[in-house]
Amino acid sequence: MQKQIARIEGEFGPITLISETAGLASEDLACLFPGQQATVCDCHIRGIEHGEVHSWGYSKPNLNVVDHHAPVTRWETAISSGNLAVRWIAERGASDSAVINHTDCDSAISSGIVTGLLPPKPEYEAAVIAADHTGDENQIADLLQAIQDKRDLEFSFSCLAKLESGTSLPEEAIHLLEERRQQRTVAKQLIESNLHMRGHLACIVADEKVESDLFLPVLKGAWALALVFPSDAHPGRNELKLRLTSEAPPGLSLQRLDIKSVDASYGGRWNAGSNKRGGCSARSREDLFDGIAIQFSLFSSWSKGGAI
Repeated sequence: MQKQIARIEGEFGPITLISETAGLASEDLACLFPGQQATVCDCHIRGIEHGEVHSWGYSKPNLNVVDHHAPVTRWETAISSGNLAVRWIAERGASDSAVINHTDCDSAISSGIVTGLLPPKPEYEAAVIAADHTGDENQIADLLQAIQDKRDLEFSFSCLAKLESGTSLPEEAIHLLEERRQQRTVAKQLIESNLHMRGHLACIVADEKVESDLFLPVLKGAWALALVFPSDAHPGRNELKLRLTSEAPPGLSLQRLDIKSVDASYGGRWNAGSNKRGGCSARSREDLFDGIAIQFSLFSSWSKGGAI
């Protein structure tokens, strides 16, 4: 398969949005921003963990990465790029520019803080944790997560400003936010009616996209959730979302399981991932569940966490 080439999709003030491609490398950034110092937020750059280590992330010549996705143990905790952006500001001050490749809560908040568009306040740090790790209801997180698929930075920051000032949101944002609220109800209903446990792996099939973080507050008795639904972008293929829950044992990391042997399109951080950026999967949902369950059983065979 030919490698997708990252491209610039849009700009909002000092923030540049590039395409959401899998396996982004420092060379790709050098091509997009020749001769410039790029500061990337909330986007893993392949091999960046071998660069210079900082409290806020990593750096290489002409590249700073404020991000929590690298496959290293120091990120195996409830931390997000927005939290690292606060460290960046404390140490470096505001950056002239930032680069992101998606527009969810953590990307918008981290790039906004790094560039000084947003202050490094506790409410933003709480929002990125809710969006990335707990799935708890949070006004800021729910809004930015609800409108992320628009991939419109101006819209995201405008809606955030309206939310915080108490002014009315645009009708489209209100509609998308209501859809997210309805998805919380759908997640609960799917757990009650369509949950199949394979050991400690919770397997759920949905008829359409549901955000996996919304299952976390109500899913009990599982170490991880495997959620599969038909892909909108790739007809005939299945989109997989995989998440660890708060009940996962210490030492369990999705990056240490060979999920790519199950689905070559899969990628993600230690406690969450999907195959969306890789083009989703032609494998059946049962094949995906079977393969993932095997990977969890392999973890259990050498861990002290007990059989899965």
